Amino acid sequence: VEQFRNGAPVFYDRTNEEWSKAGKYKQPAYCYYDNNPVYGILYGKLYNWYAVDDARGLSPKGWHIPTDDEWSKLTIYLGGEEVAGSKIKSKQGWSESGNGINSSELSILPGGYDYYMGNFKYAGLYGSSWSSTPLDSLYAWGRIVYYFSDYISRNNFNKGYGFSVRCIRD
Repeated sequence: VEQFRNGAPVFYDRTNEEWSKAGKYKQPAYCYYDNNPVYGILYGKLYNWYAVDDARGLSPKGWHIPTDDEWSKLTIYLGGEEVAGSKIKSKQGWSESGNGINSSELSILPGGYDYYMGNFKYAGLYGSSWSSTPLDSLYAWGRIVYYFSDYISRNNFNKGYGFSVRCIRD
């Protein structure tokens, strides 16, 4: 999405400098991998956590961004961290034969991520997703799946990182 539920635009950062500034000042923003809209066609947008947490609502009405607990419950339901990654990864688009089986139909794409300083990493190799749960004033919980494994990892990340966002029905 390019706007919040109330119609206000989410700031589109076109440069690494804009991205870094948005994170520094805790402003909601999105970007495309490598600042190239073509990647949006392949992988979608990357959002900082400030967009996820914004009171104006990033998810559509009737939907929400999953909490850390909801991500954990999904991981357990799918068989645990060691195997859940392949069950949520899309069946195509992953480098080096890293495609998933997508039995969950979640279709996580390998959109990589954007560091809070505006340095992009791992498109085609990693799929990153925010949770709506903060850890503290600087970090929030997220999940990453990898091309080389069936594993899903739960880590905390700087809120200025750019990750994909998945929504679930209320």
